[in-house]
Amino acid sequence: MKITFSTYSSQGRGQSFQQEIDALKSYFGEEEIEINALKMETLTLEEQVKLASESSIFVTASGGGSVTGIFLPPGSSLFVYYDDVGGLAGGRKTGTPAMLDFDLLNNLSYIRVHWLPLFRGRSHHRTSPNVTSAFIHLVEHELKLVREYNSNNN
Repeated sequence: MKITFSTYSSQGRGQSFQQEIDALKSYFGEEEIEINALKMETLTLEEQVKLASESSIFVTASGGGSVTGIFLPPGSSLFVYYDDVGGLAGGRKTGTPAMLDFDLLNNLSYIRVHWLPLFRGRSHHRTSPNVTSAFIHLVEHELKLVREYNSNNN
């Protein structure tokens, strides 16, 4: 199973996802999953599409980097981290969620889309042990669903 992280994908929201990557490697081991962490802008469009089309889970930040998720295969999962206080209205910060890609990505019926907050400016943080544990269990659940989908459709 391949999990792809689109690192530093959107200006201002870009993330390395190193905490999540390290947690998955520790939990699953490298025999069970293959993790790719790449800055998509360094790849050609063809390379990006190929990478996404071979991924079971694609992790990215909302904005330009999340569009690559439309090339995921049926039955796969897209995890989109959004800026929970980065919304704009009329060019002014609103302090509300930045919901750039919600409508487009939520209507891709062939994949499961999960929206995860970046927790900017909050007392809790996405890299806290509880949040990291929840992320691992979400990945575990989604990989199970991908396996079931693939076994029923091959």
